[in-house]
Amino acid sequence: MSWDHTGQEIASQVTAWRDAHNAVTTAGDSVQRLWQSGGYETVVFTGCGSTYYLALTAASLFQQSTGVISRAAPSSELLLHPDMIYGRGKTLLVALSRSGATTETIRAAEQFTAQARGDILVISCYA
Repeated sequence: MSWDHTGQEIASQVTAWRDAHNAVTTAGDSVQRLWQSGGYETVVFTGCGSTYYLALTAASLFQQSTGVISRAAPSSELLLHPDMIYGRGKTLLVALSRSGATTETIRAAEQFTAQARGDILVISCYA
């Protein structure tokens, strides 16, 4: 059974990469405008499991390339200790979720929005 799943994953890669390229091309201008008009003091990358590890790398590279204070935190920590994670100024929250349906990440984004801390950019593998 696992071989059937693996075979389907391999066979779907051409479509997945084409869709990813189209999404980045389409969203690129919007993300650029968001960034340029945002005036963010801090960027927080978040996720759960493998996307949290991606967030760690993304925060480090983002800070290195932009000079903007960037950090990563698991989505659960944003829920439990938001004041220890977010800065006092306007923040951009970059929420990473493979499915787009990760409970902790969705709740962290909802809490962030309710507290009017800044803007959110969501990156997911699925529309």
